[in-house]
Amino acid sequence: MYNRTIRGALLSFFIILLKKRKERIIIVINPTYVQVIEYRLNDEENGYPAFYHVEDIDDMEIFCRQQCDYLVLEEVVYKKTSTSFENDRYVMYMSVALDERPFHFPAQGRPLGVEIREYREHSESPELLFAPFENLKSVFSYLSNDYLDIHGQEYERLDSELDQDRHMYVVYVRPTGVSL
Repeated sequence: MYNRTIRGALLSFFIILLKKRKERIIIVINPTYVQVIEYRLNDEENGYPAFYHVEDIDDMEIFCRQQCDYLVLEEVVYKKTSTSFENDRYVMYMSVALDERPFHFPAQGRPLGVEIREYREHSESPELLFAPFENLKSVFSYLSNDYLDIHGQEYERLDSELDQDRHMYVVYVRPTGVSL
């Protein structure tokens, strides 16, 4: 997807080209088309300060990010407290999850996908499965499930996160004891 600068330049070039041909054109720009998501600390005393934002992302990435209960950014784990929509952006309100620690190993070299990890409260949660996907729509469908079939066993989804440091979506699960 083109970023806004390139789209603006292409739009200007297109208008100049049409003016040279002396054709009439009406261009309607939809100001409600939102491609921004902003993360803010849920800190009323300090005016809910923004600490991270992403521009020019498509709708499915916004939906995937909204589905995540946690965000890992610069080795800090944040927990989602709420979401909102403002005039020109989606907003995620977060609090620092002081009792959570990020993974310290890279996920480099992996394609777009979701790590499925069996939740362990006081230790590293072991990876059960890496599910690669070709698009964010498939990632979203995986993130939004309450139960997952992993190697013939049913697991209940507990939480999900976007580990921005490792560029990875992660779903934490626990076994239900049901064989499928």
